Amino acid sequence: PDLVKNFVRKRFKGSHLSDKECNLIGDYLYHINVDMASGEYALNALLVPITSSKHPGVYAREPLTPLLLEGDQSAIKHIPIVILYGDRDWMYHPEVNDIVRKRPNTELKFVANSGHHLYIDNPEECNAALKQACFN
Repeated sequence: PDLVKNFVRKRFKGSHLSDKECNLIGDYLYHINVDMASGEYALNALLVPITSSKHPGVYAREPLTPLLLEGDQSAIKHIPIVILYGDRDWMYHPEVNDIVRKRPNTELKFVANSGHHLYIDNPEECNAALKQACFN
């Protein structure tokens, strides 16, 4: 556990996280990796690695694109959607631009200085984007 905690403290050194918060994250990461697998099975069922494309990565087995763009949209087209990514997010796929371009009331925002866990990397900007999406 100490090796993981030390890594987490170094990763978030100088960030908004306190030593106590870094230790909690370190404990969490340690225990999800030494306990019996559970979430890993779910991730395997939800995600698929793509290596033979212009955009290699790990993506959803059932992308949202068909749900948001195909078929009868009358029941959901009025619902506004804000899609948030970190500006260094490994899960970003350019197909999201098609959704934003083709679907009304849909907006794409990037949170600066953030990877996939933008709520940890830049909580202030992430929270501001969420508040703006929910209350404007």
